Parts: sequence; structure tokens; C-alpha cells
Amino acid sequence: MVIAGDIGSTGSHLGVYKQDSNGNPVLVFPSDEPKQYASADYPSMESMIEAFLQEANINETIYAACFGLSGQPENGYIIGLDWNFSQEKLCDFWVEHSWKKKIEECNKANIKQLPIVRLVHNMEGIDFNKLLESSKLVELNDDANTANDKDKFGWPFKRALIGVRGSLGEALVYWGAPPGRKFDPERFNILPSEGGNANFAPSSKEELELLNYLFEHPEYLEIPELVTYRDVLSERGIVSISQFVKNQTSEKAPDEVERLIGNKNIKSAAREIFRAALKDNNALCDKAIDLFFSIYGAEAGNLALRYYAKGGVYYIHGSITPPDLVGKLIEKIKHGTFMQAFTRRTTPQLVDLLKSIPVKFVGDASDRRIRGAARRALNKEALARVFYNNCK
Repeated sequence: MVIAGDIGSTGSHLGVYKQDSNGNPVLVFPSDEPKQYASADYPSMESMIEAFLQEANINETIYAACFGLSGQPENGYIIGLDWNFSQEKLCDFWVEHSWKKKIEECNKANIKQLPIVRLVHNMEGIDFNKLLESSKLVELNDDANTANDKDKFGWPFKRALIGVRGSLGEALVYWGAPPGRKFDPERFNILPSEGGNANFAPSSKEELELLNYLFEHPEYLEIPELVTYRDVLSERGIVSISQFVKNQTSEKAPDEVERLIGNKNIKSAAREIFRAALKDNNALCDKAIDLFFSIYGAEAGNLALRYYAKGGVYYIHGSITPPDLVGKLIEKIKHGTFMQAFTRRTTPQLVDLLKSIPVKFVGDASDRRIRGAARRALNKEALARVFYNNCK
């Protein structure tokens, strides 16, 4: 058995997996969907994993693990958290807390050279090949050409992933043998990026006014005098956009939104803004999410152009919108500023290209978000068993 996780600054999901007869990950604990934790409630990544191990209370040895991080795996950095960790430290932790061994009793060099705990970008945690089998994908682009998804040589077109939670995530999806496993069957692979940290580039007068507003209010920025897409397309971003709209108009936000912002409860404030817009038709919140989706749609279109992702752009739904309003969210994206901005370009040829590209809405199914991480951990399980058995 192995553990896989999707680790974010606000929420994390963890699950215990085993391999079925076809080599696919199967969730063992919890039985329905991965366990969710509030990341900020824990002083370290290790303490959250330890709490999960205690709750799972699995009698069998859990040999390996893989965690998708909303941040930079190589630097042990998660956006919005001050946890101090590394892949090497987590290997030590795993030997002592999961294997119940002393690291000095094991071949420490082997365990770290071929790590039993692996950290990857959170987009790599998605099992894209399994995701394609889902019947829950919703087409957002009515003009999309879905009849042909392969090039003239029969290779599937490239795809792109984009999603917002605590920050903006972007990735390329391409067809081929998995990296470092050239003899494995060809399949879709995910190549992550740090595109969400790129500098914000306004594409309209209103967005330029927003940029200037953020420069004048550096309390909304992670770094004063520098605005990135992460400052705008995030939970924190929708809150700052709502304050910009408030400053530009005579509209008022609901009292609950103002209370949450005043208490610096950003995650809840962001969710309440979406609720007020989609359910209560609050004018200020509706204008705020229109601007949010205009920026989001333009960047999704940019991603399609950068990667020439003719196979589709996959909108990975996060946790900002309350689950009971996802249906209304889909309609808002499909018929609102997101799709308008997606195709708003300088030439008719580019407009036609983007109109032909499928845009798929991927619901917030936490199991799908970490199945790729589970598959990577399971690939390490056999070797981890050898290391485990060689421990004194």
C-alpha cells in the first residue's frame, strides 16, 4: 500500500491506495474519497501526514508515498505556508513513522537515491488518462471542433491544464512514453510549469485600472510593486478584485463578505463572493467575478496559443465555488466573460483557431486530482519493499 496526496496552502487531500489486477490505483482509505485537511491547522507537513496515519490505522505497512504540491517541490515550498520540509526529510520521516524502523538501520543512500517519498507539482498529481474516461467533463466551448483530436500522423494533439485554488496552476499535456520510462506504453503525460507566477499583463482598460489599483494598495500583493497572475487569479485575487470594484462603483458587498474580509478570512470571503454573485445576484460580486473570469479566460486562451493545445484546454475546478452552485458556475463560464476573453484576439485567424479548441470543465473530484500521485507511489512500491526488507 501507498499514500498519495494533493497538498495546498488552504486544503489538502490524502488517501491510502493499493493496486488492482490491472495496475490501477484503488482508494482503500477513506473508502469514498480522499480525506481533506485544513493545511494551516498543522505546523508542518509531517504533522498532517502523521495525523492521517493515525486516523487511517492501517495494519499493513505503507511502503511509499507521493505528494503533489501547490508550489515548488524541489525547494520544499508550498505557496502560502511556512512549512520547512524536503524530499530527504520526508524519506527519514517515512522510515520511522510508517515503516516503524530507525533510519540508521536502513540503507539510507538507496532510500534517498531512489526516494520512497516523492514530491511532484500538484498538476502532475492528476491522472489525466483516467480523467479522459470521466463522463463528468463538461464542454464549455459550443464552437469546438471535437471530431478530430489527432494530427496528420495520428498523434493526439497537445492539451493544456489550468486551474485556480490558492493560486493559478498551468501545465502542458503531451502524448508519448513517460519521462525516463521509454519502454513503457505511450500515454498522455503532464509537464508542469510555474506560469501562474508570471507577471500579470492587462489586456483591457479595466484590467489596466485594476493593475494600477493593486499598485496603490500593496496590502493585496505578495510583493509590493510587482503584480503576478497569482495576485489576481486566486482566492486572494477575487477578494482584491471585489475591493477594486467597490472602489470604482457605488455598489455594496453583502455584510458577510465585508466581515470575512475584515477578519482576513480570505478563503471563506472568496467563496462567499461567488455565492453572493451566483445565488444572490449581488451586483458588486457579480461584477467582480465577471472581471475575474475575463482575466482567467484570456490567460486560458494564452495557454492554448503558447502550447498550441488543439486537443483542448481543461479547466480544473478548485474549491472557491460552493459545491451546490457548480451548475450555475458552469453556465457563467460558458456564456460569460471567460469564453468571450478566451477567443478575443487580434486576428480572425487566431479567433477561429481558439473557437475550434475544446474547453473542458473538470469538476472538483479530489480522487482524480491525486490518482497520478498514487500511480507514481505504486511504481515505487516494489522497490520500497526491497529496501524495507533489507532494514535490520
